[in-house]
Amino acid sequence: LSVTDEIVVVKSNSDDLNPTSMLDVMALLQVDDAMAESRLYPEDGGYFTANIVTTKMLSESTPYVDFHFYREDSHRLLTSIYLEVYYEPFDAVIATKLIEITDEMYDGDVLEFKHIIIDGLSPDTDFEVRLYCSGNDGVEDYEYLWYATRNATSSRITDSSLIVNAMPSLWGEMYDYEIGDGVTNVSYYLCNDGKVTYQDEMLDVVLRIYDQSGTMIKEYPMETGYNSVPVEQQYIHEYDYIQMVTAQNNIVLSRMNINYGLYNSLDYFSYQNKVFKFFLMMIQVNVEITSIEIALRKTATGTPIFEKTITDIHDGWYEFNVSSTTTSLNDLYITYTITYTGFGGVETFTQSPHVIYG
Repeated sequence: LSVTDEIVVVKSNSDDLNPTSMLDVMALLQVDDAMAESRLYPEDGGYFTANIVTTKMLSESTPYVDFHFYREDSHRLLTSIYLEVYYEPFDAVIATKLIEITDEMYDGDVLEFKHIIIDGLSPDTDFEVRLYCSGNDGVEDYEYLWYATRNATSSRITDSSLIVNAMPSLWGEMYDYEIGDGVTNVSYYLCNDGKVTYQDEMLDVVLRIYDQSGTMIKEYPMETGYNSVPVEQQYIHEYDYIQMVTAQNNIVLSRMNINYGLYNSLDYFSYQNKVFKFFLMMIQVNVEITSIEIALRKTATGTPIFEKTITDIHDGWYEFNVSSTTTSLNDLYITYTITYTGFGGVETFTQSPHVIYG
C-alpha cells in the first residue's frame, strides 16, 4: 500500500435476493504506509487453475480435485500455500491442504506444483477451492493472505458411475452383484459419518429392491464402508432395480438396474472360406455362462451347415472351420442358446440374429 491508497467501507444487504450495483459507503480510510517502497512481491506470471479431473478416482473411496499452481518468486517470499475446499450448500469447508515451501521446490526462480491433489471428497460434486499464501514481503510476515478462488468438480468413482446424489459425508455406490446359492450379494461402498442429519438425527441408509413397475419388494439395512448385502433370490429378478436410499427422507444415493446383459452379447458374425467367426462381449455380461449352443443356417428354417456346443467360455473371438460344400455366405441365419446361472438357478437365453453383408 502507498499513501494514495484508500480503504472503502460499504454496507451490503445479504438478505436482498435481487441486489443492485449500488452500495452504501459507510467510511473512507486513508492508509499511509511508510514502508510501501520497501515491500516486495512475487513477480508476474503466477496462476492457480483446476486441472481436468479424470472420471476415475485415484484409489478406492478417494474422489479428488486436482490443481496446478505456478509462481515466479525470485526473492523466495512465499513460505507456504494453503487450500480450502468449500461446499456452498453446507456453507462449510470440507477439506484443507497445507504445503510448506522449501528451496528444493524451486526450479530457478519458479515455484510450480503441477498436481495438487485433495482427496477424500464426495464424487462428481461441485466445490469452490480457495488458495491462501503465507510469507514475507521484505518488511514483515503475513499469513493466509487470500490469493485466488476457483471452481472444481471432484472425480467420479468409475467411468459409468451408478451414483445419483452425492454430497460431503453422505454418498454411496453399488458396484457389483454376485449370484450365489440361494442369495445374491450386492457389493457397495457407503460414506455416512452422521454430519448430514434429518430432524437432528443421523440418516439411515437402506438398500431397497423394486420390481419393473416401481413397487418396493424388500428392504435391507446398510453399514458404512465396503460391504455387501445378501439378497434372497426370491426377491430379485432380471429387469428389477436396486437403490441405496436414505430411510427418513428418500434421498436416492445410487441406483443399479438389473440386466444379465446377454442380448446381443454375440456379434460380428461372418462365414468366409469355410470359416465361421463371431465375437463374445463378456464385458457386458453380468452372469456366469456355462455353455453356448450355436447353429449356422443358409435359410431361416434350413438344416444347419454348422452346429457347436461351446463350454470354453471367454471374452473375444471364436473361430471354427466348417465342413460344408458352401464356401462363403453373405446372408447368415444364426441361432444361439446361452446357458447361465441366473436368479432362478440354471436358465437359458436364445437369440436368432439374421446377418446380411453387402
